[in-house]
Amino acid sequence: MQNLSYSSTQVFSSGVWNVNFTPETLPSFLFTGGQLAANTDPFVGFSFGVINTSSSTMTFNYDFTTPYSGGPYGYLQSVFGDVLIDTNFSGTSKVTPVGSTYIMNTYDTGNLLNQVGLGKGCTTVGFVCTSPDDGTIGPLHYTSFASGVLEVKGTFTLTKGSQYTLTGRSALLPIPEPTSLVLLGTGLLGLAGFSRRFLR
Repeated sequence: MQNLSYSSTQVFSSGVWNVNFTPETLPSFLFTGGQLAANTDPFVGFSFGVINTSSSTMTFNYDFTTPYSGGPYGYLQSVFGDVLIDTNFSGTSKVTPVGSTYIMNTYDTGNLLNQVGLGKGCTTVGFVCTSPDDGTIGPLHYTSFASGVLEVKGTFTLTKGSQYTLTGRSALLPIPEPTSLVLLGTGLLGLAGFSRRFLR
């Protein structure tokens, strides 16, 4: 099992902590590099890739976290995308989640938020594939803790000769201020009045 844990210098830019991961060649796989972006807003965004150069199926783990405060937050959203390529251009390659239905799992202070799990894995057809559920979930109504830890992690297996790249982002979003809700309501009423006049 390969634990993808790399320590790099964090850089704070435009209100976000960024970490760049350097590509690295290891005995049984290639780490193609990537990036982590996180903040206490809170959100965690990441991208990285691996190539299984061994002669057997390998298991990979990843785990990214950010502490947060200023809650409770009122919404939850996740985004995920992946690409699997059969580098041998023969047979098939496969990526499969392990220990969960999804490759990307979001946790709030240790509690699994299964409603925003993404990445069911795939098997190549024509040498390339993506998870069937790639895309966005949310914003969904969700009440977070006042403070805690937002975590994104996953475990997956990758067959030999497979190149896999994944990108994801999970975020807790604030509850709209009462003033914003009033303005939104007023705008909707104005549109309703306009549409009635227009239809007459």
